[in-house]
Amino acid sequence: MFLDDLFVRPDFRKHGIGKALLAHVAGVAWKEHHFCMRWEVLDWNTQAIDFYTKLGAVYLNEWKAACLIGDALEAVAQEAKSQK
Repeated sequence: MFLDDLFVRPDFRKHGIGKALLAHVAGVAWKEHHFCMRWEVLDWNTQAIDFYTKLGAVYLNEWKAACLIGDALEAVAQEAKSQK
């Protein structure tokens, strides 16, 4: 299962809300028989990295995140459209 975004407003941090949200999503992933839960975190976000590490997250340093954005996305979409 891919978790797109988890955000707790600064005023509400350190109250267990993030952990409760992540635990709920993990429960859904487990119930639906997913083999893992995956998400991304920016390398400068040390607070989030520390939080996830304490929960037992494993970092996939050998993987690179890839995105098609803007013009590149449009170009690939047009390529697929022209092949029909």
